[in-house]
Amino acid sequence: AFAEEAAAPPTEAAAASDYLPRFQAIAGAWIGQSEEIVYQSAVSSRYVSQLLWDMYPLWYLGFALEAGPDATRRRAGFFAAASVRFGIPGVSGVMQDRDWQMPDDPDYVTEFSEHTSLTHTALQAGLNVGRNIPVGNAAALRPYLNGACRYFSFSARDGYGDYQRRSPVAPYPYIDGRDRFSFYGEVITFTQLFWSVSPGLSFQYALALPQGRALTLEAFSELGYLLSYSSEDNHTYKSMQYFDTTYGGLVLSGGAAAHFSFKNRLGLRAAVSYTRISGIRGPVTLRNQKTMVIDGTTVPVGTTETYPGLSGAGLSFFDVSLALTFN
Repeated sequence: AFAEEAAAPPTEAAAASDYLPRFQAIAGAWIGQSEEIVYQSAVSSRYVSQLLWDMYPLWYLGFALEAGPDATRRRAGFFAAASVRFGIPGVSGVMQDRDWQMPDDPDYVTEFSEHTSLTHTALQAGLNVGRNIPVGNAAALRPYLNGACRYFSFSARDGYGDYQRRSPVAPYPYIDGRDRFSFYGEVITFTQLFWSVSPGLSFQYALALPQGRALTLEAFSELGYLLSYSSEDNHTYKSMQYFDTTYGGLVLSGGAAAHFSFKNRLGLRAAVSYTRISGIRGPVTLRNQKTMVIDGTTVPVGTTETYPGLSGAGLSFFDVSLALTFN
C-alpha cells in the first residue's frame, strides 16, 4: 500500500486525484535462503538431507501500481495494488548440501558438499485488495487480502564434496575415513513455485512538511496459508530427479516503509520486510534418468517411485527496496 500526502481537507481536485493510479519503479534485494528437505520417515521430524540455496543477495527490479483512495486522506474506500519483481540472473551465493545417513549416529553429517549457487529466474508477484479506513486527520488503517506467487530457478556448479567413506561391497555400509573431491560443471538444478493467500493489516501515518511535501510512515503484517507448492530437483551427477507437489504451510510477513513525497507528485519510498514460509511437507517422487543396477537388479530409465510425507521445503528472506513513486 502507498501513502503520498499529509492529511488535508479534501477539495474537489484532491478527491479526483485520490482515484488516479499511483506508480512505483522499484530496485531492491532479497537476502535469505531457500530450503529443500528430505525427512527420515513420513512421521519423523529428523532430517536425512537438506539443501540450502543462498540469496546473499539476489538483486531485483520491479514495479507496482495502485488504484484507490489515498491512504491518509479523510476518505474511506476500496483499493487494489499489484506488484511484480524480477530477480537479476547471476551468482547469488553458495548452495550447501548435507546428508545424515549414519544409522547409529543420526546427528553425524555423512555427506557434505558446497557449490556456487546461480539464480537463473526469480519472480515475485502480488495483488492486494482491501479497504482504506481513515483514523483521525492523518492516519489510516488498511485491512487487505494478499495473493502472491513466488518462483525461483537455481543451479549449483563446481565446488567440492566431503563424504564419509563406504565399503565397495553391497550393501555398501559406511566405514572409517572420509573422501574429499571436486565437482566441475553443473551439479544440481532446482526450481520452486509457491502460491499463497494472506490476510494483512497496514497502518499509515502522514506528517506534513513545509512547501507542500509530506513524510508517510507505514507498518504492515500478514499471516497466511500456502495454497500450493511444487519443486523439481535434478541431480545431474546422480542422474536422479526429485519432484515435490503439495499444499499447506504457514506464510508470515511483516515490514515497515517510509515515503517522502514532493510537491510535483514525485516521491521516494524506502522499505524493508521479512517473509518466512514454513511447515511445507508432502510426498516426493523419484525418477532415474538412466538405467541403473541397484543391489543386482536392473532399474530401467524413467522408473518412478513416490514416497509420502518425506519431502519438505522452506523460504525465508529480507526484502530491502527503494522506489521512485509517481501520483
